[in-house]
Amino acid sequence: MNGSGLGLGLGRGEGTGRGMRGLGHGADATLMSRERRVLAACPTPRATQRWVDAVAYNHEERGETLRGFRGVVRSGTAHCAEAALAAAVPLERLGHRPRLLDLRSPDRMDHFCALWRDRDGRWGAVAQSKYPGLRGRRAVFATIPALVRSYVDPFVDGTGEVEAWAVYDLSRHPRPWRLASGNVWHVQHAVNRLPHARVRTSRAHVEALRTRYVRWKRARGVDPGDHALEPPVAFYPGLRRVVL
Repeated sequence: MNGSGLGLGLGRGEGTGRGMRGLGHGADATLMSRERRVLAACPTPRATQRWVDAVAYNHEERGETLRGFRGVVRSGTAHCAEAALAAAVPLERLGHRPRLLDLRSPDRMDHFCALWRDRDGRWGAVAQSKYPGLRGRRAVFATIPALVRSYVDPFVDGTGEVEAWAVYDLSRHPRPWRLASGNVWHVQHAVNRLPHARVRTSRAHVEALRTRYVRWKRARGVDPGDHALEPPVAFYPGLRRVVL
């Protein structure tokens, strides 16, 4: 596989400002009032990121879940994969093809983002995370690999790092995911089957980041494995200018 990404299937630029698109197949008629209010409050990718930021983090205390837009709106909670799936719906209505970016980690704690693209073809993302540095990105990246690189440093913690990535085009997914009332594990299975492009980062760089991360946590009396407190965006040089 080359390093250009997977399943993109669209030319330069997407968000055209021509107004909100429907969900297709008559789905708009089945939207609940709360869902309509959420979509109305997300007229831009930045507004969609604000909505995602306001959703409480899903710690899966009652068992693992993978909800789509409907489930997230209903529960008022989401982890990163659920937030990406949910954000893909308002982004799609703005003219952006619904795509998931999977950032794979050797500790099996992947991170997911919903991709978007501005009129000039630059890539951005909407994402939720307990880590401030892993949230959304402004559309300032000429390529998806460049966007992926912006996640490399803030991804490093006691066990995690970005080792590979892939893009999944949800518009081609064969089963309902936008307004599904239950879990959509079939989306995860589809993403897991994708070939992933390797991210090449020097071990010295990763280990230096890990040492700095652990030192920051311990200086604040926090165990490196406790994610209740994570470094701010300013901890990573240059990151503030690209965070959405």
